[in-house]
Amino acid sequence: MRALLVAILVSASLAACATAAAPVGTSVKLTLTDFKYSNSAIEVPAGEKILFELTNAGAVEHDIVIEAIGFKVMVQPGKTAMRNIGPLDAGEYEMVCTVLGHKELGMVGKLIVR
Repeated sequence: MRALLVAILVSASLAACATAAAPVGTSVKLTLTDFKYSNSAIEVPAGEKILFELTNAGAVEHDIVIEAIGFKVMVQPGKTAMRNIGPLDAGEYEMVCTVLGHKELGMVGKLIVR
């Protein structure tokens, strides 16, 4: 029984390492504050995977939603979230914070894929 448990733990550790080491084409760091994104226009290459590193430096929760591709990540104050998307086709994709009132206060941007 102990050997089985050790084998499971080793397998899980190796799987986690393989996932963490997976190559990503482009990394994007974005800070969410009250009430804007640190960069309102993000340009990335088409056909590559994109790793978003989202840090909420605001006092309230924020999210980033790119509805056209079904991307949504909520980030609590003082926290960082990382998500992969793509590869994406060329085009411009609207980014918004869907927390009540935040879009209206200017928390919007564009993901430009070339």
